[in-house]
Amino acid sequence: MVKDTQGTLLTKQEDILKRWTEYGKSLYTDNRAYDTEVIKCCEARHDAEYVEDGGNIAREEIEETVRKLKDRKSPGIDGIPAELIKTGGPALITEIQTL
Repeated sequence: MVKDTQGTLLTKQEDILKRWTEYGKSLYTDNRAYDTEVIKCCEARHDAEYVEDGGNIAREEIEETVRKLKDRKSPGIDGIPAELIKTGGPALITEIQTL
């Protein structure tokens, strides 16, 4: 038996399966607020060409470092989990290289 969100005991298999589905979805729902101006800026810069300078870190080094990040670890002081950085893909690698 399982309780619903209001604490009512669920006894029917259909209701229990529905509640487990709701619970699973809630684990992966991102309700955090994002600064849309930062996102727009990143999207606009994504298509821009960047000139590689001899003093910059090579793109390959950044890609290798991102690949080596371990999943399911606590985020650092910046609060950004490794999974989010990995999901950023080539666009995020370019932004990191620019920084």
